[in-house]
Amino acid sequence: MKRKVVLVALAVALAASFSGFAKSAKKTKINFKTEKNGSLECVNPLPCDLVLFAGKIERNVVLGGIKGGETRLFDLSKIADMPKQGVFLMRAVPYEVYASEGRATIEDVVYTRLVVYDLKDAELIKIEIPHSIDISRKFGFYVSNDSPFVVVLHRDMPDGEIIATLPPLCNSLKVYGLPNDDRHGSTIFPVYIYAKNGVLYASGERRNRFIVRMNPMDNAAFCRIRNPQMEEMQDAEPIQLFGE
Repeated sequence: MKRKVVLVALAVALAASFSGFAKSAKKTKINFKTEKNGSLECVNPLPCDLVLFAGKIERNVVLGGIKGGETRLFDLSKIADMPKQGVFLMRAVPYEVYASEGRATIEDVVYTRLVVYDLKDAELIKIEIPHSIDISRKFGFYVSNDSPFVVVLHRDMPDGEIIATLPPLCNSLKVYGLPNDDRHGSTIFPVYIYAKNGVLYASGERRNRFIVRMNPMDNAAFCRIRNPQMEEMQDAEPIQLFGE
């Protein structure tokens, strides 16, 4: 079954210019206080504090920290060079790892989520981090995205919880997830995010779903997302991500 949903109308030429960057994010003092004028509301049901980044970890664009079991607001307007409208990948790293190592790398990321925002719109963006993420980084699977599109992975249902978001053309990305109580596999539904005429769409097909067990990472499955074959995605354009 095909699914197409209009997310938001916006210009997609959002690429920001950056100078050279290091391979890891340098340690920054983390603010855990909610920002009352924030446009992004994040819920962290996990039993650990997290540091959230906008874009690649190497860019070191820190949104701030969020305590385990808490909800807080983040003010996106304070981020330097961030366009008024756009999309970015929010990446979460355990604060304990960030604080102890004094830096963060892609290997430390436990969760990635697509954020679509419009700073001129007063409507609050709400994101909840899934409780099924394995913060110990012991269980999960590997996945590659061969397509030039952002791919959102839903667990168990086409509109189920989002367990990961894949950047375009990524290879062997780690997705961490707690095993099901019955040890059966989880059905994963990939959804492609793309643009047409400045409008973002999401499309997926049931036949693209796959089943994967959340095994220990040293015995984890390797999965691959292929280029989409859906007719509705003809002339689709990849979206430009801030901070990638």
